[in-house]
Amino acid sequence: MEAKKNNRSVQRTCTMLKQGLAELMQQKPPSKITVRELTDYVNLNRGTFYLHYRDLNDLLDQMEDETLSNLQMILDAHKIQEITDSPFFLIRDIFQLLSENADLCMALLSDNTHDPFMRKIQTLVREKCFTDWRKVLEGKNEMHFDLFYSFSISGITGILEYWFSNGMQQSVDEIASLTERFILHGMDAL
Repeated sequence: MEAKKNNRSVQRTCTMLKQGLAELMQQKPPSKITVRELTDYVNLNRGTFYLHYRDLNDLLDQMEDETLSNLQMILDAHKIQEITDSPFFLIRDIFQLLSENADLCMALLSDNTHDPFMRKIQTLVREKCFTDWRKVLEGKNEMHFDLFYSFSISGITGILEYWFSNGMQQSVDEIASLTERFILHGMDAL
C-alpha cells in the first residue's frame, strides 16, 4: 500500500512539474525559466524537483520523449492499407495525443521556443509515411513524394498552430476530418 501511495505521490509531483513547465513556456523560452521559478509556480520546493530531474532540460527532454514514444506507438498501430483507404484515423489519433498534451504542444509551437520538438514529430511521421508509402508508390518519383510530404506536413503544422491558438474550439474528430479532406482534396474540400 505504501509503495502505491509513493508512486501516486511521485506521479502527481512529476505531473505538476510538467504542467507547470509547459505553462511557463507559453510565457517565455525554457532557457529563461529557472528551477526556482518553476517550483514556486507549482508550490513545491527545489529539493523535490531535484529528486526527479537533473535540471529543466532533463524535465523537458523527458516530456518530449514521453510524447514522442506515445506518437511512435500510434504510428505503429496504423497499417498502410488502413492509411491508404483513409488517413483519418491516423490523423485523429495523432491529434488526440497532441490535444492531451496541449499545454506542452502550445508552448513548443509558440514563438517563445525553437522547433526541434516539432521536427522530431515530423521526422517520426515522415519515416512512417515514407516506409509505408514506398511500397505503394513503387516506381513513382520519390522526389514528388518528398515534396507532397513537405507540403502536407507544413499544412498540418499550420492547422495545429491555428487549432491550439484558437482554443481548440473544434473537436479532435472535426479537425482531423478537415485535415484529411484538405490533404486528399485541396481547395475542393472548401
